Amino acid sequence: MTEVLQVARGQGADLFAKCSSRRVEEFRLARSIGMLPYFQEMASASGPVVSLDGRDVIMLGSNNYLGLTDDARVKAAAVRAVERYGSGCTGSRLMNGTLPLHRELEEELLDWVGGESCLVFTTGYAVNLGVISTLVGARDAVFVDAASHASIIDGARIAAGSVKSFRHNSMDALRRRLGDWTASAGGAALVAVDGIYSMEGDLASVRAIAEVCAGAGARLLVDEAHALGVVGPEGAGTAAAAGVAPDLLMGTFSKSLASCGGFVSGPTDVIDFIRVSC
Repeated sequence: MTEVLQVARGQGADLFAKCSSRRVEEFRLARSIGMLPYFQEMASASGPVVSLDGRDVIMLGSNNYLGLTDDARVKAAAVRAVERYGSGCTGSRLMNGTLPLHRELEEELLDWVGGESCLVFTTGYAVNLGVISTLVGARDAVFVDAASHASIIDGARIAAGSVKSFRHNSMDALRRRLGDWTASAGGAALVAVDGIYSMEGDLASVRAIAEVCAGAGARLLVDEAHALGVVGPEGAGTAAAAGVAPDLLMGTFSKSLASCGGFVSGPTDVIDFIRVSC
């Protein structure tokens, strides 16, 4: 048996010291008395009713908007895919991880939501991280609604450019922020918003936002994660409902579409740039 090396530590601050905190103590206390609201173990598929601690309870927190996670056709298709291609891609999309299923899916997504080209990612979160951080360069800025999903905020934070936040669903605030930026800076601007805001549950004013972007020369990314399948014509999202074709549209498969992954659609030149640079 290999001997485990125990590293002796000096007198400096310990990175792990913060882990012994009141927050962790409260977490453990809630768990010990059966009052922990997090990491609940569901013993059944996520339908309108789920099994929890041996009893049936009504599910009010699910993203399974269309009930497709337990649909026989969806499950059978997943089984067929695993039998043909295995349980994983064994590589990145860029190298050896692209399957015929990816190309077919990207083509069907374009038929559904529009756009010239489409790229599928491993998660919806990764779409916003990758797309925003790739496109927003050092002289550019990304403008985000104050209620934007964490994936938009994180993508903006790791981008080389500036991050500008505007008051939730306020066109005046967005117009003012964009005006101040274009008057003082020489870079380009991206506005990134949720079609449906995940915590508030309200819809973005997509048409008004698109008009502000057009007036300021900014590009618009609409995150349709919570809208696809349930809002707009044929469930194509809030932008479609507003009659707007945003510069970039992203979505996720972990809500209505009963799977995992995400995608972005937009102009071919932009998607190809993301494909090789993201």
